[in-house]
Amino acid sequence: MMKRSQRMRPVLAVAQRAEDVMLKAYARSQQLLSDAEHKLNQLLDYQMEYFRGLQVVSSQLVDLAQLQARRHFMTKLRAAIQAQPLEVSRCQQAVSSARVAWLKTRGHSQSMTKLTARYESEEDAALALQAQRQSDELSGQRFVWRQQAERDDWAQGAAS
Repeated sequence: MMKRSQRMRPVLAVAQRAEDVMLKAYARSQQLLSDAEHKLNQLLDYQMEYFRGLQVVSSQLVDLAQLQARRHFMTKLRAAIQAQPLEVSRCQQAVSSARVAWLKTRGHSQSMTKLTARYESEEDAALALQAQRQSDELSGQRFVWRQQAERDDWAQGAAS
């Protein structure tokens, strides 16, 4: 018959794999958040550099087509800058959800680990108790054998 701790090992393995999957998803969501924040910072930095470049160019003569192209580009850049905080917020929510999911699976995995350890401890205690009982029984048998041997020796000594 299979011990309870041995029956728990596959359950424990599944729980640990689920925890690993959730941990990787959590790490991936953190990386996406970091990337989104980095992109927002890059867009803001690029906007500042572009404005500085426009100030230099504005002192020079520029044809209407170039001016319209720059305005169109600035409109797209502003739209990207306005959209990026929403992406950062979405990523923050994803990180939060992934963290909750990971903590839930981690708690389950830790519970299975503790339960398996408790079963192993109980099994070890039962084995130790069984060994102690066997040892006590053997000691008792030795005592009985000695007494029988002494009676036999006494009976043989009295008979001679």
